[in-house]
Amino acid sequence: SGQNERARSKALYTKASAKSYVMSATCATPSAKVSQTAQLRRTGANSYAGTFFNPEYGITGRIRVSVSGGRQHVYLSGDAGRAAFSLKKL
Repeated sequence: SGQNERARSKALYTKASAKSYVMSATCATPSAKVSQTAQLRRTGANSYAGTFFNPEYGITGRIRVSVSGGRQHVYLSGDAGRAAFSLKKL
């Protein structure tokens, strides 16, 4: 709808090979809860890129993750729209 909402997310990364990871994440806002998976490959010292899939809504797209200190900056884009957010390590 284009509205901004505060979200809480949990992401789990599993190493698939020397340069690739599988990520599963769940994010919740006051109006929705969604889960998605992603295949990521290392593209730089602190950056990763790949594809994501959300089975609940049948959405696929591109994902980029950059890591800086204890924060991850995540960028998603696909046919359903775009999103950008930051996660901090607890």
